[in-house]
Amino acid sequence: MRSICVVALLLFGAVTSASSIPKDPSKVAVGLDCGSSGSRVCVYYYDKDPHDLVMAETSCQNIHPGLSSYADNPSIAGDSLKPLFDHAMSLGLPKGSKVYLAATAGLRSLPDKGAVDRIMADVSSFLTDYYSPHLVWANGYPRVLSGNEEGVFGWAAVNHMLGKLGGSGDKTVGSLDMGGSSTQITFVATDPADVPNGYKFSLPYKDQVYHLYTHSFAGYGYNSARASLLEDSNTVTSGGFQGSSTQTTLIDPCAFSGYDGEATVNDQLVSVSGTGSWGDCTTRCKLLLSRGWPC
Repeated sequence: MRSICVVALLLFGAVTSASSIPKDPSKVAVGLDCGSSGSRVCVYYYDKDPHDLVMAETSCQNIHPGLSSYADNPSIAGDSLKPLFDHAMSLGLPKGSKVYLAATAGLRSLPDKGAVDRIMADVSSFLTDYYSPHLVWANGYPRVLSGNEEGVFGWAAVNHMLGKLGGSGDKTVGSLDMGGSSTQITFVATDPADVPNGYKFSLPYKDQVYHLYTHSFAGYGYNSARASLLEDSNTVTSGGFQGSSTQTTLIDPCAFSGYDGEATVNDQLVSVSGTGSWGDCTTRCKLLLSRGWPC
């Protein structure tokens, strides 16, 4: 179970920077966090205690778009990550360094699960074909995280960075992680017995076991939520959103007055014009947040 904690920190957390990467590949990890809007890599290592991870100096890099954008052409999904693998290799990693790649809500939200499998298969074979034996997959990777895992890993990273992981649960903080496609809320439960099945997660770390409540709200990441607000302009004519699907420009009361930009709605790039209407924006957000999602 220790690997849960380690992987969480690899994916989401960094504590300090240093430049001397060990020659022992068992002390080095390459973490790839593949979200809905993009993918990023960071390299971590430790000296004596695997709980005390260090981020290699200048080790992080990110690219866009995310892996989910290759649903219609999964055969190039692996190649899209080449800049990240190349960047990791440029740091002089020891031969056999393990790669932990976890995809999140972007792939979870794809309706075609066959496309998800094809994307992950291409990613898996790409690294093996072009970077092995210098970079190798860690056991069980690459994979798609569940929403609960994403929430727990984020919580572990936040509390590790604050120096609170390893102490009593009442000294920890809760985490709210708003990504591009989903939002995760995680905290230590006051009474684990009160947490419904499907929302509880026990996380061992050193001498502690944290009993967590965690919930991933699909569709409530920033990009997805904004797209839902704009999509409503096709059918809702109150609250500042007007028009039909034939419009080339959508009105967005949540963007400041004078804003002209673009957004993706129903897989189409549309123009957006802001009006900066606090009242209309609040009305639309309340409607979005009251659509029957359980808390």
